[in-house]
Amino acid sequence: MASNVQLMQQLIQVYAELRSAHMGLLRAIVQLRQFIWVYCALSFSSDSSYGSIAHYRSAQTGILRLTFSPYGSVAHYRSAHTAQTGILRLTFSSYGSVAHYRSAHTAQTGILRITFSPYGSFVHYRSAHTAHTGILRLTFKPYGSIAHYRSAQTAQTGILRLTFSPYGSIAHYRSAQTGILRLTFSSYGSIAHYRSAQTAQTGILRLTFSPYGSIAHYRSAQTAHTGILRLTFSSYGSIAHYRSAQTGILRLTFSPYGSVAHYRSAHTAHTGILRLTFKPYGSIAHYRSAQTGILRLTFSSYGSITHYRSAQTAQTGILRLTFSPYGSIAHYRSAQTVKTGILRLTFSPYGSIAHYRSAQTAQTGVLRLTFSPYGSIAHYRSAQTGILRLTFSSYGSIAHYRSAHTAQTGILQLTFSPYGSIAHYRSAQTGILRLTFSPYGSVAHYRSAHTAQTGKLRLTFSSYGSVAHYRSAHTAQTGILRITFSPYGSFVHYRSAHTAHTGILRLTFKPYGSIAHYRSAQTGILRLTFSSYGSITHYRSAQTAQTGILRLTFSPYGSIAHYRSAQTGILRLTFSPYGSIAHYRSAQTVKTGILRLTFSPYGSIAHYRSAQTGILRLTFSPYGSIAHYRSAQTGILRLTFSPYGSIAHYRSAQTAQTGILRLTFSPYGSIAHYRSAQTAQTGILRLTFSPYRSIAHYRSAQTAQTAQTGILQLTFSPYGSIAHYRSAQTAQTGILRLTFSPYGSIAHYRSAQTGIFRLTFSPYGSMAHYRSAQTAHTGILRLTFSPYGSIVHYRSAHTAQTGIFRLTFSSYRSIAHYRAAQTGIFRLTFSPYGSIANYRSAQTGLLRLTFS
Repeated sequence: MASNVQLMQQLIQVYAELRSAHMGLLRAIVQLRQFIWVYCALSFSSDSSYGSIAHYRSAQTGILRLTFSPYGSVAHYRSAHTAQTGILRLTFSSYGSVAHYRSAHTAQTGILRITFSPYGSFVHYRSAHTAHTGILRLTFKPYGSIAHYRSAQTAQTGILRLTFSPYGSIAHYRSAQTGILRLTFSSYGSIAHYRSAQTAQTGILRLTFSPYGSIAHYRSAQTAHTGILRLTFSSYGSIAHYRSAQTGILRLTFSPYGSVAHYRSAHTAHTGILRLTFKPYGSIAHYRSAQTGILRLTFSSYGSITHYRSAQTAQTGILRLTFSPYGSIAHYRSAQTVKTGILRLTFSPYGSIAHYRSAQTAQTGVLRLTFSPYGSIAHYRSAQTGILRLTFSSYGSIAHYRSAHTAQTGILQLTFSPYGSIAHYRSAQTGILRLTFSPYGSVAHYRSAHTAQTGKLRLTFSSYGSVAHYRSAHTAQTGILRITFSPYGSFVHYRSAHTAHTGILRLTFKPYGSIAHYRSAQTGILRLTFSSYGSITHYRSAQTAQTGILRLTFSPYGSIAHYRSAQTGILRLTFSPYGSIAHYRSAQTVKTGILRLTFSPYGSIAHYRSAQTGILRLTFSPYGSIAHYRSAQTGILRLTFSPYGSIAHYRSAQTAQTGILRLTFSPYGSIAHYRSAQTAQTGILRLTFSPYRSIAHYRSAQTAQTAQTGILQLTFSPYGSIAHYRSAQTAQTGILRLTFSPYGSIAHYRSAQTGIFRLTFSPYGSMAHYRSAQTAHTGILRLTFSPYGSIVHYRSAHTAQTGIFRLTFSSYRSIAHYRAAQTGIFRLTFSPYGSIANYRSAQTGLLRLTFS
């Protein structure tokens, strides 16, 4: 310390000598600062040894303070600061290297603080700051590398704080912002953060990443981001976060040993808060766009989470999700125009959760889900104004679907015990639904098309029993129905013609039994549950005005043939493994409801549906084949297929399909999906395919798809191939998301769309994506590809594509991407051991590539 004091005295003496020598004031200041820098470097070397610092700064009137720990090297470059009157403070830990570049700051009057831990490297680039008057703080822990790029900030007046843990790498890009960005990254993980073209971002972004994980954060095109974004990521996991054009607050917390992919874009007025907390050993993919509310997610370790949310013009509420480890979660939410409520989900470990939420025109309530470990959950909710709370125990699976809620202002609470599976469906209700399920049993609860149900529904299911419940055509049941089933027994209950069911329904079912429920020609609900080792043949046709719901659940080792046509309600099928299913549905002129199908593995499914305006959802188990045909539909189609089966889906001549199509396919199966001639498809299409099979999706001749504003999501499992063709969409303004598992090939063709297209592909597969003649493609296209697969993406003749295109590819494959004549942003992230060829011309936006 004494040597430091002596050195300072020497510096002061040198400064006096320089002044006495009639040197210029600026030269004296420069010399003095150089000596002070030497003093700082020496003081750091003495106090925090074994580190080197190189700092260059000119034409700056503010204060810069740097503190670096030992065993690390720092290279900081800053030049051409015309009027930077603020303070920059950097703190770097030992055993790491830091390279900071900053230039062309015309009016940066704020404060920049950076703290770096040892054993990590940091690269920070910042340039062309016209009016950066805020504060930037970075804190990095040891054993990690950080690359931070920032440029073209016209009016960044806020604060940026970054904290990075050791053993990880971070790449952060930010430009043209006026708000605050805070990042905290843990050790042993890599982080890539990209942010650009933020004209007026006045809020705060905070990221916290745990060690042993990699994080890729992309943020761009934020015109009015005035809120706060906070991300916290745990170790041993990878995170990819995308956010653009938001004014609210986003907070993410991710645990170690898991991967997180968060996509958020096109937020015109997002003034709320998004908080995500993810525990280790799980992967998370979160998509959110155009919201003004708050989203909070908490995910436990050992599980994967996929959350999709888009096209929320005025979502001012709160969404909170908590997921436990060892489980996977898929959450989809889109087209929320006025979502002002709160959604909270809590999921336990060892289970998988799929949550889908879309088309919420006025959802002002709260949704809370709590899921225990070792179970899977699929939740769908849309157009609600009430509150939904779900609590699920471990060792069970839960599928919850909720849609078309025009005025649901009540509360739904579900509590599920372990070792059981639960499927819950609810739509268009204003009351409260509570479910409690015991272990070792399966429960399928479906409820929809409740125009004025203001009461409560509570279900409690015991183990070791079988239940068959029939309910149909209840004209005026306003009371309470309670059912209690003992073990080792069977129950058959018939109820029909309920036009105004405003009371309470309680059901208690025990496991290890069979349930058969039939309902037809109604405006209510039909539920079918079939046990194993049996066959079921259900025929239903010529229902011109069936506005209710048909749901089928089939156990394994059985075959099912279901025929239904000319209905306006909702059909849901669930099939067990080792069985075959042939489902035909046609000539539905006024099908405005929802059709959901769930098929177990080891069976084949053929589903045909046409001339409908409602929603179709299919879930197929592995080892089966599926052929689905649908045409002239304006509703929603969702397909979920299990592994070891093949699927052929054909859809054509959709004149007015304004709904949503979702497909989920399990591994070991092949899928062929054909869709053409959609004049007005404004809904959402989501496909999820499992591994070990091939999928071919064709969509063409959509010359008059002028108003397709929905979302298409595809998820394909590994070991399968997917071919998706889509062309001649003049005005598709929605979102298309594809997620493909490894070991498969994908060919996707799409053209003339204005919406958003997202693809996620697993490893060991190939993909060919062709897109051309997009006259007004203003949305976002995101692609994520797993390793061991090849991807070929072609995109050309984009006259006015002003959105964002992001690709993430895993290792061991080759990628060729062609894109021309675009004004948006294109980002690619590729894993190692692969080659990439990118061609882009006549584009005024940004292209960023990050390769693993």
